[in-house]
Amino acid sequence: IASRDDNQAITFVLEQLKDPKGFLAKVRELYSQPDAESYDVLEFKDGRVFERYSRPQLIEGKCIGRVWSFRDVTEQKRAEEKIQHLAYHDNLTGLPNRVLFYDRLQQAILAGHRENEPVALMFLDMDDFKNVNDTHGHHYGDLLLKQLSHRIKGILRESDTVARIGGDEFAIILQRPEKIEGAVRVAEKITEAIRAPFSLKETTLNIAVRIGIVV
Repeated sequence: IASRDDNQAITFVLEQLKDPKGFLAKVRELYSQPDAESYDVLEFKDGRVFERYSRPQLIEGKCIGRVWSFRDVTEQKRAEEKIQHLAYHDNLTGLPNRVLFYDRLQQAILAGHRENEPVALMFLDMDDFKNVNDTHGHHYGDLLLKQLSHRIKGILRESDTVARIGGDEFAIILQRPEKIEGAVRVAEKITEAIRAPFSLKETTLNIAVRIGIVV
């Protein structure tokens, strides 16, 4: 390939990559090490993912160029990310599940000790959720849980965590909650947000929740 064609190809690819500087650094590294082999992964702005493998082209032991091969692994990566997501998130609400919650709780407690800042843990469950499922069916119960999780998330900060840990039970981690008073204010906001009726298709429900707090 002519040098100018090579440069045109590289320029074309750089415009589409998420990390063009990393790509260019790898190309320069390989040009400076003509005998080296290389494997890496390229992520494109449009979501595609390619594996890239490069090895020297040899004739009678002498390097005369470089061979590049590419493999589209987009669907494979998406499947892996989906499996990874399902392992740590609740399938119904998309919230962190019990496994991810315990990991974040441990991190929050360690950070609190390190920075001498409080951490609040809140436990929330609905009153008489079983009656919703028995009266209206599990589909309506699922819709209610989705809407409830959305309202709770709307109250919290990015640094906080809400997880569904089972059934109608949710756990919340508050970072730096200004001691117990700050956690109580958050609980009051959640209670106020949940007080408004929930519209589930042709049915409207009012629910109540119980919230426990420890700092």
